[in-house]
Amino acid sequence: MPAFESDGAEQVDSPLQDDCDKSKTQLLLVTEQCYG
Repeated sequence: MPAFESDGAEQVDSPLQDDCDKSKTQLLLVTEQCYG
């Protein structure tokens, strides 16, 4: 499953990443929620 190892692995490991990717416009919030 190469497709999962490329994108799935990261999303499955960190469900928050999905929010970070969708809220890229809000770098401020993303930085605090994803890296805070």
